[in-house]
Amino acid sequence: MPKFTVKTAVRHDDKDYAVDEEVNLTEEIAEPLLAVKAIEPVSKPEPKAAAK
Repeated sequence: MPKFTVKTAVRHDDKDYAVDEEVNLTEEIAEPLLAVKAIEPVSKPEPKAAAK
């Protein structure tokens, strides 16, 4: 399941999500929350360049 960061406190499907909480959600649950910008995908860290 993809990981998301909650951007605004929201209640969805009888579950409360807190601001800045990182949650794993199915696409089915995430879709309406993404539509209203209540969550955003967690970006993967950029790989560090090799030191020369």
